[in-house]
Amino acid sequence: MIAVGDNPEKKTLFRVDERVELIQRTVFFDATEKSPLRVVPFRGLLVHFCMSISATVIVRGLRALTDYEYELAMAHANRTQAPEIETVFIPTASDLSFVSSSAAKEVAKLGGDCLPFVHPEVSDALKEKFT
Repeated sequence: MIAVGDNPEKKTLFRVDERVELIQRTVFFDATEKSPLRVVPFRGLLVHFCMSISATVIVRGLRALTDYEYELAMAHANRTQAPEIETVFIPTASDLSFVSSSAAKEVAKLGGDCLPFVHPEVSDALKEKFT
């Protein structure tokens, strides 16, 4: 399952339903009821969502040391709320470690080609947002 957080306090470029749709269009995904993969929005604490679906592991991606520091702090906070839920970190491929949503958005906003940073579906969505 891919959980997509909806934090009303955070200003995002794409609404949660748009992010869910983009993930569904860009990740190997079968939207039928038989598919083991689901993309689901949630609101509130991630660990509460995990408990509601009986998940025992959170998988987080890391690009750089700064991601690790932030994610480690979040993992410790999550553990205080739900010690039974583990967090696993997966480092990105080195050729993608420079990619950030901020960079992709900035390039798209200024009319550049953001395809080196994002999937073509996301590139199209970014262009649409900024035109």
